[in-house]
Amino acid sequence: MRFFLLLLVFCGGICPLLQAQQLTGRVVDAFTGQPLSYVTIVNVKSQVMEYSDKDGNFSIAAGPEDEVAFNLLGYQSQKLKGTQLASQEKVQLRRTTIGLSEVTVRPDWTPYQADSFARTRTYKRVLEYRPNGSLMSPASALAEVFSRKKKQRLRFQKDFYRMEKERYTDTRYTPELVAELTRLEGDTLAHFMNLYPMPYDYARVASDLEIKMWIRGNFKDWMAKGRPLMVRKEE
Repeated sequence: MRFFLLLLVFCGGICPLLQAQQLTGRVVDAFTGQPLSYVTIVNVKSQVMEYSDKDGNFSIAAGPEDEVAFNLLGYQSQKLKGTQLASQEKVQLRRTTIGLSEVTVRPDWTPYQADSFARTRTYKRVLEYRPNGSLMSPASALAEVFSRKKKQRLRFQKDFYRMEKERYTDTRYTPELVAELTRLEGDTLAHFMNLYPMPYDYARVASDLEIKMWIRGNFKDWMAKGRPLMVRKEE
């Protein structure tokens, strides 16, 4: 009797996995048709996560009514149901920004790029970890869902990329530049930058001139609001 009950519990956890099917496709740029690599693909219901390969190809387990989310920096997120994915070969993502009016070409790596490369190389093994989405071994798949090590690795990946974004933004939105444009300093300068954090997506695509215009625009807004909770340094 006890064995029978354990078998029912085991099947109750495995059956949802067996109901899902392995859906395959290709992620491309909606405008150019070029394949998109390293797109994050998540089954919203099961939280199974996969990535597209260098040719944009992907494979993920999903049921007919499961929502599958596609996310890539610089592109609009998209969610499709399993039935939709099964009926189309390509998933088209649209860019959030079309292009730049000014591009600065740097012949050598910046200190940030060199440090970022070194960090990525140091943690390469953890960053390349991908959850096992195979249905060949349901017991292994179920065990991995509750694996503490898996959760730690995914959490590390999430925190690593978040910190990389923050580090990059800090190279474009610096206290020295803000002080030069606003003449703020000390706690007032820090508070101003905290009130007006620069989005990573903007820091990534904006030219040096656009960065300065963004700072001046926010400084003007801050002044118009009566310099909340801060006192500007007297000249």
